[in-house]
Amino acid sequence: RERKSGSHVSQSFSSARSRKLKRAVLRYAAMAAVVVLAVAAGIFIFKPQPAPRLPAKHTQLTFTGKAYKPSISPDGQFMAYLAASDDSKGSRILVQDLSGGKPIEILSKLTRFQTLDWFPDGSELIVDASTTTAPRRTMIVPRFGGNARTLKNVGWEKSLSPDGVHIASAYQNSKSITITNVATGDYAFIPLPSDFTWIRNVHWSPLGGRIAFETRTGEKLAIWTTNIEGTQQHKVAEYDTYINTCAWTANGDAIYFNLPKGGSYDLMKVKINAKTGKAAGQAQVVQSGLQMGYFFDISADNKRLVYTRMLFSSNLWLLDLEKQADGQTIQPKQITTGTTLIESPTISPDGRWIAFGRGNLPIYNIFVMALEGGEAKQ
Repeated sequence: RERKSGSHVSQSFSSARSRKLKRAVLRYAAMAAVVVLAVAAGIFIFKPQPAPRLPAKHTQLTFTGKAYKPSISPDGQFMAYLAASDDSKGSRILVQDLSGGKPIEILSKLTRFQTLDWFPDGSELIVDASTTTAPRRTMIVPRFGGNARTLKNVGWEKSLSPDGVHIASAYQNSKSITITNVATGDYAFIPLPSDFTWIRNVHWSPLGGRIAFETRTGEKLAIWTTNIEGTQQHKVAEYDTYINTCAWTANGDAIYFNLPKGGSYDLMKVKINAKTGKAAGQAQVVQSGLQMGYFFDISADNKRLVYTRMLFSSNLWLLDLEKQADGQTIQPKQITTGTTLIESPTISPDGRWIAFGRGNLPIYNIFVMALEGGEAKQ
């Protein structure tokens, strides 16, 4: 997908505005973003082994550039995900068989989407979203599509209990977690400390008696656990940077989360005491340098990680304004190729050269090349 952005020009002289405009055209007309989903097998085999762990195998699953928010079925055989509609006026939910075949669309015309989660038996999904014809609501949708039914008394951030009987949920500005019975709509609250700025990524432990959730307090972001009675509430990890997604291990003895590091993410794991819910040590890096987006999910056997991968690249294009004839469209010329990120082009005063930056921070270098293209020199 091509990402476009406007440019803000603050120079007072018309010649300076013209140069700024041409540079903006070169930069933003070239930038493209591709969003893919990948699945990594073999990362989560954590039994002590004398031999080094084999590298994870990454497999690209989608190729549309519109996929995000993946959720893997409990048996690890299917992946549900969101994809932007072709008209870019909403989203739709698709289910992909990981053994092959084309994805099946099960719901469309979604807006303000929040939750996508599987029921424990894999037969249905729970979805929280608005649609183009109805306000926000929580829906239960069959795995291969069909009539959806609506739930009441649940918040935005939510997770199903291991038996599928209850939903734990919260609004981002909540001071409590709501436990709702799926069948009856009856609910109760778990009070939380009042100093949280917001709560998100509620996730129910597979053991059934404990819930993990993310919080922000001032500039601090943390992961907490609480039992369903609300009597054991413990902060298990805290950082000065964003934590994205938290997910329990299959046996409920640890929590995974991803942590930004430079231009990539580290997949982290913090062990949890099953009796108290406290952290059993500091969080450890499981896999570093993942080109991961905000969202990931883990299969019930902890052997497969499905995540959104963001790929960014850009190239320079030249638009010769002097060759424009009345009533004719100017055709741009591509003057660089490749999959790196090229930014901040600037044309030399004599109009013969162009300088630009190439790479991803913190590794970023300056190159010069002829304005009409050719070899770039660092």
